[in-house]
Amino acid sequence: MTVYLVDKYEIIEDRVNFSWYTSEPSIAFKKNNFYFEYPGISLTEMSEDVIWSIFLSCFIPVLRDAHDDSDIVFKAPINYDLLTYWATYHKAKNINFTPIYKHNSSNAIEHEKIKNNRHGVLYGGGKDSLFALNALTNMYGFNDVVILSYIFPADESKINDLKKRRDSLMLKPLKESIGDIKQQVISTNIRSVVSTLYLNSFHIGLYSGTMLPACIYHEISFATFSYEYTHYYTHDSNGNCRPYFYGSRTEPNKYISEKISKILGRPFQLYNFNYPISEYFAFKAVSETYTHTMNALTMCEAITAPDKKYCMTCTKCAEYALYNLSLNKNPKDFDYNFFFQNSPYIKNIIDKIDSTTVHKWFNGLSFVLHYQSFKHVINKIDLQFSKSVLNADSFILLNKIKDAYGGTQYDDIENIHLEMIEQLAPPNKELYINELKKTGKISDSKKIDILYGNDLYSIDTTHNENIIEEQPQLEISKFIENILLPKKIPSDLTISTECELCNLTYENNNHEITFGILDSGPLDKSRATITFKIPAQKNKAILGFKITNQYFNPSNKDRISYVFELNGTVIFETDAAIWAGSESFELKIPKSKNTILTISVVATKDCEAWNWGRSTALKINNISYTPTTSPIENYNFSGTHPAGTYNNIQ
Repeated sequence: MTVYLVDKYEIIEDRVNFSWYTSEPSIAFKKNNFYFEYPGISLTEMSEDVIWSIFLSCFIPVLRDAHDDSDIVFKAPINYDLLTYWATYHKAKNINFTPIYKHNSSNAIEHEKIKNNRHGVLYGGGKDSLFALNALTNMYGFNDVVILSYIFPADESKINDLKKRRDSLMLKPLKESIGDIKQQVISTNIRSVVSTLYLNSFHIGLYSGTMLPACIYHEISFATFSYEYTHYYTHDSNGNCRPYFYGSRTEPNKYISEKISKILGRPFQLYNFNYPISEYFAFKAVSETYTHTMNALTMCEAITAPDKKYCMTCTKCAEYALYNLSLNKNPKDFDYNFFFQNSPYIKNIIDKIDSTTVHKWFNGLSFVLHYQSFKHVINKIDLQFSKSVLNADSFILLNKIKDAYGGTQYDDIENIHLEMIEQLAPPNKELYINELKKTGKISDSKKIDILYGNDLYSIDTTHNENIIEEQPQLEISKFIENILLPKKIPSDLTISTECELCNLTYENNNHEITFGILDSGPLDKSRATITFKIPAQKNKAILGFKITNQYFNPSNKDRISYVFELNGTVIFETDAAIWAGSESFELKIPKSKNTILTISVVATKDCEAWNWGRSTALKINNISYTPTTSPIENYNFSGTHPAGTYNNIQ
């Protein structure tokens, strides 16, 4: 069991820092701290429940997915009710908490009575959030809507580029089209801290708790996000009930809205503004109903350059092109002919079409839940209009795609699904419906069919998920405080390192090793090896370390491998060319066992003289050796590397 010892948060004006220690190397996080920043908002007078909500809404779902069970130990007691809210919201039954305090919920901090009941719009600049922003400003007026703009790159070094991109491509044209609307930027490094495997664990939890300081400051009583209805299927192609996208379904939204209302001391509602419509409906609304804001639409997320709007290779750029063609639009900022004749996306589709007579969904054609709208859009494209805006070569390619994937009209893609609005229960329902009716028509069907790739799934609009409130577990298994503190390699324990056929840099001050094969064109079976020799100890222990490799080129696989061996048996192996980055590993060691762990860079064939030695060198750091009281009967090896083969031994 992994124990997380969480420090008291640190507030510096508009920024809050969170940090923790772990009882053993964590597979959930790359480092042990993250921050959230709210420019212009002083956090010093925010309640503890508000600040801890920022932490819990992000931290709990990652631990839920990363560990079978784990303990969170706070250095100061935390509100038991608050833990109940966030553990229930994230369905986290496998996390224990301590210490806690309890109080009567009627004693919750009351904030000053607010003068406004504003809407906060989670805004990313794409078609879905731009539609919601337009509709809400029409419904409630310019002064009662606030943009909530998150900046959270997976690569923290890109944060300034993303800020510039947001300002130049999204906010500046938005200001030019609708005026100087209120906005709140929220910046964080959380996505660069969480291990890649668990980046999707957040779901709406990344926003629901972290937006609270902005909701207090801007007097926001309603907060919206924007996901299309196809995410919310309830039954698969075999009729099995499998409600999807649980974290943003209406049921948990209503639950956490009620609990946030208690935290804020006033009514609050979090809801999905786009719940009863499709992604194509949202685009059509921006293009035809809110035309004046089209210049602010920024759908491509594949690039961070502040002066480049389209990568011309991703499915979102493809949607932008095809959706515009289906509406007989010829945007000035997009070159159709360049896209059709140069985009790898189009080339991939044409290659697939040419290679088969049966045309189905495949990975790369569209997002799996957008296949229905893709087919609808292709069917809808008017060839006469397209011929007038495309050159002859581009038109031939479009015609091929239309022949392969056109032919079926899906009316649900352009409808407003009334029964889903009943589930949603938005504020001022009639006003909401009337605004949506400016773009589409009402459908009252209780069952909606959707394509999940090539399978037919469905939505039962009467389905309701039962929310069972979790009572957080408070007992910490054999918690011993001194084992929580990070351990350095003990001075009385010698972990010797030996190097064979390699360049070696070993810095004792921070336990960092860099090594690789000397030869730039190594022959088959050449290798560079680091050996860790750990003599038998009286106590069980965990050896933790991180490995970084920079080389990534899958087309050059089957030349160099990374091989880990434990006492002569291979426990992990991966091709050097198929994954790059930093990954964490840990080896649980039983007591009274001599342990030899080798890590090797191995040539698996005679390689070209392409500087393989330097390119595939490995860096090993964050080496730690931690005695533990956790039960360890046999060796156990694990890691975050997603592209290798693991093999545990006894």
